[in-house]
Amino acid sequence: MLNTVERRNVLRAAGAAGAAAVAGLALTDSARADDGSSAVIGTWVITHVDNPPSPANTGKGVVTLGPGGILQNVELVPVGQVGGGAWESLGGGAFEAVFLTGSPGGGGQPDAIVEVKPTGKVVGDRISGTYTIAVSNAMTGQVLFRGTGRFHGTRLEI
Repeated sequence: MLNTVERRNVLRAAGAAGAAAVAGLALTDSARADDGSSAVIGTWVITHVDNPPSPANTGKGVVTLGPGGILQNVELVPVGQVGGGAWESLGGGAFEAVFLTGSPGGGGQPDAIVEVKPTGKVVGDRISGTYTIAVSNAMTGQVLFRGTGRFHGTRLEI
C-alpha cells in the first residue's frame, strides 16, 4: 500500500512539473519569437566537415536546439558520441552555441573532452554555419588539438 501511495505522489508531482514545463515553453516561445530565435528551435540533421589541416572527416549528427537555450547533440557518423550544451539567439535566425562531449578511452572513462562552438543561421528549413573545436585531456584539461569546420543541414520533420 505504501509503495502505491508513493508512486501516485511521484506521478502527480511529475504531471504538475510537466504542465508547468509546457506552460513555460509556451511563454518562452512567444517571448523568443520577437528576436527571430523561434526559427532556430527544432531538431536538425547536420553534416559537418573539419577544415584542414585536419583530415577532411565528414560526419553526421542530430542536433536539437530547444527553448530556453537547451542543446543536445547525438553523433550518428561516427556512431556513439552524445553531447549537451547551450545556445542563444543573435537575432534574425542567427545563433551561437557551445556543447561538450567525451571521446572514448579505456575502462569506460573518456580520455578527452571535446568542446564545439558553432555559429550559424537558419533560413527556412535549412541551417548552416561554422564551428571551432578544442580537444582537451579529460584529466588535466591540457588542450591537445584545436580546429575549425563548417556544417549544414535540414530540419527534421515528422
